[in-house]
Amino acid sequence: MEKGKLYLLMGNAERARIFFEINNSDTVRILKGWSYLEEANWENSVKEFSLVSNDTALAITAKRLTQYAAKADKEIVQKNALLSALFSSIVPGGGRFYTGRSGDGLFSFLTVAIPGIVSYIYWKEDRKRAFSIAIGFTAIFYIGDIYGSFVSAEEFNKVKKKEYIEEIEKELHIKERFIK
Repeated sequence: MEKGKLYLLMGNAERARIFFEINNSDTVRILKGWSYLEEANWENSVKEFSLVSNDTALAITAKRLTQYAAKADKEIVQKNALLSALFSSIVPGGGRFYTGRSGDGLFSFLTVAIPGIVSYIYWKEDRKRAFSIAIGFTAIFYIGDIYGSFVSAEEFNKVKKKEYIEEIEKELHIKERFIK
C-alpha cells in the first residue's frame, strides 16, 4: 500500500492502483477512488467510493468525495476546443480570447495581421516573389494560431479540472489524511 501512496504522490495514479489491488480496506478504496479522481475519471471514482462500508468512520469522507465526483461535470467550466479553433479561423486570436487569454489573442492577431497587410502591399505593388514569401508567413502563422487556440482550450480545461481537484483536497485533506 505504501508503494501505491508513493506513486500517487508522484502523479502516477494508474501505477498506484496496481499496488492498491492487493488490499480491499476502506482506506484503499478511498485511495483508489482518489486516484481516479486525480485523472478526472469521475465515474470510476464514484464506483470506488461507493464500495466504502457505510458503518465506518470513512463513510462520511467517501460520501463527500462521491458528491464532488458526481457533480464535477456540472461544476467545472469547460471550453470547447473545436469552437476555439473555429473562432481563430474566423478572426485570428479569437480562440485565445475565448479561453481568457487576451494577451495571447492580441499577439496572435498581430502576428497574422501584420504579414497579411505586408502581403497585400506586395500584391498591390505587383512584387510577386515578396508577396509569395509574405503570404507564406501569413498562412503559417494563421494555421499556427488555429492550432494554438485548440491547444489553449485543452489547457484551459486541464487547469480547471486541476483547480477543482485542488479544491476538494483543500476541503477534505485527502493527501494529508491518507497518503502522507
